[in-house]
Amino acid sequence: MRVRKFATLLATFVATALVTLTFTAPLAAQQAVIKGKVTAESGEPLGGANVVVANTNLGAITQANGTYTLTIGANAVHGQQVILTARYIGHKPVTRTVSLTSGEQEQNFQLAPDPLRLEEVVVTGVAEATDRRKLPMTVATVDQQTLQQVPGTSALQAVEGKVAGVRLIPNSAQPGGEPSLRLRGATSIGGRQDPLIIVDGVITRFGLADIAGEDMERVEIVKGAAASALYGSDAANGVVQVFTKRGASLPEGSVRVTTRIEGGANNMPSRLEFSHHHAWYVESSPGFCVATGAALATPEAWTVDPTGNYCLNPKGTRVTKTDQIANNPFTNYYDHWNALVNTGSFWTAYASVGQRQGNTNFNASVEETRNQGVIFGLGGYNRQNFRLNVDQTLNPKLDASLSAFYGRSTNGRAAEGQTGPFFGLMFLQPDVNIQACCNPDGSPYIAKVPLSGDVANDFNPLYELANRKIQQDRNRFSGSAKMRWRLQTWLQAEGTFAYDQEAQSYVDLTPFGFYNSSGTAQAGSLDSRNNNDYQANGGVTLTSVRRLGSSITNTTKIAAVFEDQKDHFVQTVAGAFRVKGTPEFGAGTDPTSLSATSTDIRIKNNNYYAVTTFDIRDRYILDGLVRRDGSSLFGPENRWATYFRVSGAWRLTQDMHLPGIEEMRLRASYGTAGLRPSFNNQYETFAPSGTGFAPDVLGNPLLKPAHSAEMELGTNIDFTGGRYTLEYTYAEKTTKDQILLVPLLAVANAPGGQWQNNGALRARTHEVTLAARLISKPGTQLQLNIVGDRTRQVITQWNIPEQLYSFQQMPATFFLGKGSDLGVMYGNHWIRNVDELYADPAKAALSGPGQTWSRDSVMINEDGYVVRRSTYGTPAERAIKYVYCKVPGAGGTCAVSSNIVKIGNANPKFNMSFGLNFDYKHFSVNGLLDWSYGGQLYNGTRQWAFQATRDRVQDQASKPANAASCGVVSDPMPSCPQKALPYYGVGFYNGLDPNDFFIESGSYAKLKEFAIHYTVPGRSIGLRGVGEVRVGVIGRNLLTITKYSGLDPEVSGLFGDPFQVRMDWFQYPQFRTFSGVVEITY
Repeated sequence: MRVRKFATLLATFVATALVTLTFTAPLAAQQAVIKGKVTAESGEPLGGANVVVANTNLGAITQANGTYTLTIGANAVHGQQVILTARYIGHKPVTRTVSLTSGEQEQNFQLAPDPLRLEEVVVTGVAEATDRRKLPMTVATVDQQTLQQVPGTSALQAVEGKVAGVRLIPNSAQPGGEPSLRLRGATSIGGRQDPLIIVDGVITRFGLADIAGEDMERVEIVKGAAASALYGSDAANGVVQVFTKRGASLPEGSVRVTTRIEGGANNMPSRLEFSHHHAWYVESSPGFCVATGAALATPEAWTVDPTGNYCLNPKGTRVTKTDQIANNPFTNYYDHWNALVNTGSFWTAYASVGQRQGNTNFNASVEETRNQGVIFGLGGYNRQNFRLNVDQTLNPKLDASLSAFYGRSTNGRAAEGQTGPFFGLMFLQPDVNIQACCNPDGSPYIAKVPLSGDVANDFNPLYELANRKIQQDRNRFSGSAKMRWRLQTWLQAEGTFAYDQEAQSYVDLTPFGFYNSSGTAQAGSLDSRNNNDYQANGGVTLTSVRRLGSSITNTTKIAAVFEDQKDHFVQTVAGAFRVKGTPEFGAGTDPTSLSATSTDIRIKNNNYYAVTTFDIRDRYILDGLVRRDGSSLFGPENRWATYFRVSGAWRLTQDMHLPGIEEMRLRASYGTAGLRPSFNNQYETFAPSGTGFAPDVLGNPLLKPAHSAEMELGTNIDFTGGRYTLEYTYAEKTTKDQILLVPLLAVANAPGGQWQNNGALRARTHEVTLAARLISKPGTQLQLNIVGDRTRQVITQWNIPEQLYSFQQMPATFFLGKGSDLGVMYGNHWIRNVDELYADPAKAALSGPGQTWSRDSVMINEDGYVVRRSTYGTPAERAIKYVYCKVPGAGGTCAVSSNIVKIGNANPKFNMSFGLNFDYKHFSVNGLLDWSYGGQLYNGTRQWAFQATRDRVQDQASKPANAASCGVVSDPMPSCPQKALPYYGVGFYNGLDPNDFFIESGSYAKLKEFAIHYTVPGRSIGLRGVGEVRVGVIGRNLLTITKYSGLDPEVSGLFGDPFQVRMDWFQYPQFRTFSGVVEITY
């Protein structure tokens, strides 16, 4: 599906850009000229360096040979002293004071290396571009060199492990998806933690999956309200701002063409292991079962071996052994994992051309990516992109910038969760040949599962993947325009407009005649969903940069910003087809099975802010901000909200000498920001009933955005000649007025409750960043970057009943209540210590000698669990649940007892990442190791498999044999290490209720990235016109060290907040990629 206006919009932006490229305005008379050259310490010319006059809009870019010419009109030349700064990426800026007089003068600059980027400038969250050394709050930056070492398969992945307090986790690892991102601690109890994302001035609500990682020039991140207050009611989760290449950093007069091709293969670094033994009787000879003592007519042909068929009862189902112990080997064992999980191809081709010439710079790029993933039979993800960025100086006081982007993608997907292939894999018995042929209609991968019904939920995932088709297609256009007018040397006005539109279609087709696992043809189904959404934002700003006396510089910006969003969604579902071969709505579908849903949403926001910053003597920084937001998402009686920020910094080393320390800055910031309600939260809603519509959710005209207030304290230290830099930040934020659906039990006309501002969440975070140049010699560089963080988040206010929640049929283990950590898990605890037994008042009352729960009535079995002696070694053996008195009664009694206790916590104790960059002559090596310590996961995938007796722990064949007297109480008790299937499939399966058997360690160390590149000048290998050739090999997700028994410890539950819902639930797993790359620059 294509979005209307895409072609028109794209053509308009491109045409405007071409007109802009050819526009030339007459220049003012040249009255003062500053010329010179910018070089590195080695003498190498630095083409593309900026030479600017501080506190003005005057500047020049050096040519490839490092020379520049800065011309200043007569109206700005008064013989005054000005500060001239030369700046180049990866080098320390040099500043000097010069007299601005008529005529020509020469100013040359030699810049020292700054590989740690200690003195770069940022623009996010501040009034105007600001030197990092003068920031009163934390603004993290990932530069182009870091981003392009190993470009992420999705744009967001490029920042992983590079910034303290920034955590990524996949909702799903399907190709074409993108990870979820959290900055510092959580702000929302009932929602997600997604930050505000801005790309080239475009506020995007549609993610970054369409963006080519190779296009990214830098990323700036502000992590909480202390810095993000500038963005108001949409920024409590922080802000990520992405800047793409524009050609602005190229040397004057140069053209740069880059082509890059990367290709390789995906595979799984781990696999699931299953039981190799079962608990059914097998025939001792054809047609004869020892279990029954007679030959039985086999009602269903099922031959695995001449003397190894299952014993079947007259109903045709398998006969379970009396001891119910899974120690009989499967005669045939097919490896379903290898049939389902394959090696898939991955490749991407990228080309860009950029130029800076006179008053114009631009960059244009195209990219195509294909990724098959690792699952059998899927079409995979295919994406094509086009991007054009243009900057044009129209005259000395006026310049314009334009950006346009178009992307389209197709994605053949797999279902996930309870209908996905990994769900079916957990229930199939291993002697079923899922690659066998054929079905009655001639299709491969036989759908009928022999003896289907003995085990619930079994189906052939290969047949499902080959016949059920899920297709997601997407078109995306975004564009932005900016005009900047320099009213005075100290004053400029700016106008911006940005637009982002997506059209997405999703089709899930099960064809007519689709066979279920019993071999019965079904009527099929069709689910079609279409989105057509747009987001527009724009604004006007006025920025003043003035010197106040000889020692104070003030920067003040005032702005008005608008946002306009429209979402259109239509879903049509047919539950059955009437005929074969017409997979579409209309005559081919059963009209009684049709249903439809549609939504139209319009959201408008008007926002105003003012921010001012005082730079006093280049060492004291004071910053203040106020913002006023109005939104249609707020209740009609609370349409406006106010936010503010106050911050300051002190550069100690400007006032005092600290041995060995070049720069030390103390900073503090306090700010507020918000979380907007969803569209429907303020409105009364109705649900269909037998007589029409009945009230469901009560409206709330007083609903307002959640309010987050954050205090941030920290320091930045650069020492040992700039070879080391240390950053430490402590942040504490409290988000009140949480937006929660509150049950209204006493209100008859609101069975669905009401969305209210209720509850508060506090998050405390420590962040540390250490960057070190361990080796810094000509031709040899070794740099180590370490980032780490620790976050604790507690619900400090909760005025509604405590909740255990989940999604689909997940075990409801995630707990919400006052004083609890966000992400804590509750459920049943299996007793491992006999003393725990008597926390239950009922058992304690019967614990005397000879009573039901006396100490000699229980024992600890081989697995470490307390069990009844009378059931030990029998099919009735079970671990015992912990019970305690939750509410004491009068006179020492217990009013309420409970078996629900805390069993886990999804929050790690700390996270650390280690990035290593080594350059030796033409070789470079880059690696990223991510380490997460502490925290637990819930392995729901494994729990459900207990019902199907397929988990490897249920295989008892490797254990010593049970004594013949198992089941008889004696002293000492017999040895009975082999457990019957109900011990697992009834006991620990626990009716799919949550319990601590499936709580596992979430700690891991993962080698996320490793790359080796070799770069040579084109002329040295005889390629004329080629600047350089770069070849290399790249590995992603190479190695994981963990105790987790599932496929990957970086897992979330597909639904809700992925940082809370840490549940393994039949997701598409993360896979490993090996690839080779060739990059040529002309």
